[in-house]
Amino acid sequence: MKNVFHVKILLSVFIVVLLSSSGIIFTSGYISVPARIFLKGRLESGSFSEGFVVRIFSGNITIDQKTFCISTENVKGYEDRVNLIRFFYDKMNSTIINLEDNYMLTLAAKCSIQESGVIKLMFGSGEGYPGFTVVSYGSGRQAVYIPIEASGELIISGSQVVITAFGKAILRTWEQGEQEGGLVVISKEISVEEENVRIQLAGADYRLGGMWEDSKNYYAIIPKGATLTLFLSTDQNGKIASLLSKYGLSTPQGIPFTISSEEKEVNVAYILAKHISEALRSFIIQEEEFASRTGFNAERYLREVNYSIILLEESMAAFEKKDFEVGFGLFNNGISKAEKSLEALSQAKSDCISMFLFLTVFTFFLSFIASAIIEKKRTVVNLTLFTVLIIAEIVLIPQIRVAISLFTPERIYKLSSSSLTLSLFTAVIVLLLIGMLIFEAKGTIFSDLFWYSVKNMRKRIPRTVLTIITIAVVSAASTSLLATGTILNIRETTYPSTFRGLSISLHNTTVTYVFRGIGQQNDVNYQEFFEPLSEWQVRWLSNMEWVEKKYVALASRTLVTFEEKRIIVFQIATNASTVEGVIVSPKLAELFGVREGDYIFLGGKKVDVRILNGSKVFIDGIPPDEFGDYFIVTSIEYSTKPASLYRLILEGNIAEETARQLLEASYDSSRRFYTADGEVTVQSFKSLRIGFGSGSDTTCMLIVGEFQYFTSSIDLFVLLGLSSLMIIATLLGSLYQRRGEYSTISALGASPGHVSLLVLIEGISYGLIGGVIGYVISQFLQVYVSNPIAPVQSYVFSPMFASFVMAVASSILGSIIPARNAILKVVPSQFLLRKIEEVNIFEDHAEAVIPLRILGDVEGFVEYATSLTRRPSPMNQGPIYIWVSPRRDKGKVSMIEMIVSYRGERVARYRVKLLLPENPGSTIKAKIYSADDKWDIDHKFCAREMLTVLREDLLQYVDWKKKQLKNRE
Repeated sequence: MKNVFHVKILLSVFIVVLLSSSGIIFTSGYISVPARIFLKGRLESGSFSEGFVVRIFSGNITIDQKTFCISTENVKGYEDRVNLIRFFYDKMNSTIINLEDNYMLTLAAKCSIQESGVIKLMFGSGEGYPGFTVVSYGSGRQAVYIPIEASGELIISGSQVVITAFGKAILRTWEQGEQEGGLVVISKEISVEEENVRIQLAGADYRLGGMWEDSKNYYAIIPKGATLTLFLSTDQNGKIASLLSKYGLSTPQGIPFTISSEEKEVNVAYILAKHISEALRSFIIQEEEFASRTGFNAERYLREVNYSIILLEESMAAFEKKDFEVGFGLFNNGISKAEKSLEALSQAKSDCISMFLFLTVFTFFLSFIASAIIEKKRTVVNLTLFTVLIIAEIVLIPQIRVAISLFTPERIYKLSSSSLTLSLFTAVIVLLLIGMLIFEAKGTIFSDLFWYSVKNMRKRIPRTVLTIITIAVVSAASTSLLATGTILNIRETTYPSTFRGLSISLHNTTVTYVFRGIGQQNDVNYQEFFEPLSEWQVRWLSNMEWVEKKYVALASRTLVTFEEKRIIVFQIATNASTVEGVIVSPKLAELFGVREGDYIFLGGKKVDVRILNGSKVFIDGIPPDEFGDYFIVTSIEYSTKPASLYRLILEGNIAEETARQLLEASYDSSRRFYTADGEVTVQSFKSLRIGFGSGSDTTCMLIVGEFQYFTSSIDLFVLLGLSSLMIIATLLGSLYQRRGEYSTISALGASPGHVSLLVLIEGISYGLIGGVIGYVISQFLQVYVSNPIAPVQSYVFSPMFASFVMAVASSILGSIIPARNAILKVVPSQFLLRKIEEVNIFEDHAEAVIPLRILGDVEGFVEYATSLTRRPSPMNQGPIYIWVSPRRDKGKVSMIEMIVSYRGERVARYRVKLLLPENPGSTIKAKIYSADDKWDIDHKFCAREMLTVLREDLLQYVDWKKKQLKNRE
């Protein structure tokens, strides 16, 4: 491929020669800029008098302020054809001379010998020249050719050759004639991963200057005293473009910027930092105005945006000082912080929209329920209550005003699409479910039972109101106890110190979650450790205006020897300590047996020992407990390599507020997910660990990370239990009052599950109505009661919505026991149904429970049992009732005996005893024995089928009794 590339270059050069000889390439105007040629080489062959060949091995070509260095990397097969200059008589020309970054140089000059070893050179192109002098790049129609006119000399000393020449480079433009101007280099380097930039001329500036680009830079040609407007655009799928377009910080054409001929070098990152910081400042002004108009508290979000502006402005200052490493580091941090802070603000606004939708529907639902309970003038009550509540919400709740203000195309466009979509999707799904289950009065069993429960609430208005108010209070109070956002955990410790300034290190908290599956051993690993400060961070912090003195503390592990004891310990090497010798921690001194005044060997050197005690501050500004129990402190000269920069200590006057801003601005978090031995999620929280010294004490501050919290989980569960107990008491009272109603429903054919579901939905109805009221109340309370949990990250569900969910959950928990009691006491057949299949087979008989109650009509049941003997015999399988006789005790029927022949896969003859309970509300127990007192395999085999069929026959007693009553009428 390289050979092909050089062939293309040679062809392009040949074309240029043809064009230059005809004068075509210079028909347009051009801008001249200073040029300099400086080459070093050695004599390859020939002599000074007869002509010679020089091989160039170093040097450069400078066009204005841009320098192109000689490249000595030869292409295989072309070693003898590149970087050569030939002198013969009064002419000089060259082969292709390789420059860095794929640029090429060819030389042509007229020569005249001035003295021995010195040749005067006139570089140029055209008539009288044996070629041309031009710097070229690329090939084909996109090729760039820069002719050079210069004069200088060649000096030969032994075999060494030096060529020096000064002149001008001719840069083509669309304007006619020659002008002076400048070449502005625009660096493409941006330091953001997978991010590329593109620059294009504004339409009106096309005839003003020219441009070309290579792999690293753009080059703009500008006439002297003129300016050029360009548009900068980034990858559409990149982080920067997403940030700019998502929040309306860019234009469709790109980012406009203007450069002048006096500017020699511009960095794309500087342009982006300047534009983004200015756009963010404008954004903050708009948001502050919007927040003041709606009453929305956006301060915690805008503070993070301000930190990103500070970082971007600091990066601009570093770029202006040509400290690109610092500039790129700050630029990356600023972009990352801006992205996260704007995403959190966008999520908060999106949540306002979903909150508005919830609140509107819940308000309508609340007014609808109130009108259903009051029943008089339902339409008037419904519309009046709904209107009053909506107006109060708009006036008193800032989030509602924010949501209404957001319903414009301009503001919707600025919201994050992901957060808005997620919020709206959640809201719509929940609202659809509520509509399907509640507002549709007919067509579904759930809605019918719900409205049936609401109507029954009118029968017990005091108890209903008390229950709903309790749930509403619990739901509203839960708003301040539920944390669906995160809190920033800042750790602070203070100790006496005379230090004045900042001591700074880098802290990292890592939380690793390993999920192997439900029922498996899942792990959570938590680690805190320090990381070395990077070089750009050290330079940036050290060069702040308030810094008077700078010190460092290096961390490493080293081998210490005392007498015959040797141990590897943690070593702090610093130039900040005023104590001579080596400082040994008390526990290490005890372990070694070393005392004050002894000496130890450190790195082969004998060093005097000083014991650390409470009154001795070995490094003012750093708390001793950061190093553990076993460590030594030495001067820099005793440091063990390799050592990491643990702390940067800066003395000077700095305000505490500035120190806190620096701490919060340095905070960054990241999340990684991968699959190894399970699903592994790694959260990393980084921040500076800052020791702020005021001169009287030092406060050490660090951000541990962001974690989700229940601010008071005990109180939360107490409220949950209180709400559930209230619902249990209400439903049990309702169950007692309506037991006759439930029995009637059961007698009319309602299944046990239907009756149980009716009780359960009644409890859920209380929770639903109370939760809606609590949600509405919580919106008002949120304005006046502060929430200790700040959602600094994006989360969909607000604490208010979570409180509504908790109200419904408590109602479900509170409804379980009453629903169960409805099954067991009012309609016990559900309990008995489970027992039907539980036929107990013993050594000489079998028994089972018949789910049938005889309510005061035992003689009628005896008559029905006797009538079974008159039934026709089954054709195939089934029982034949041969004989039935009641047994009486004190005049009451206590048992009914039967002789039954059962025919199935086998045949068996049974004597059946039906034990009637003393309590008429209890059930019948059936026992079957062998009719001939011999319980064999046939009896055991047919026992289960026999009792099942017997149960079905006896349960038909209810239908038989209804027919008898109807016949008597």
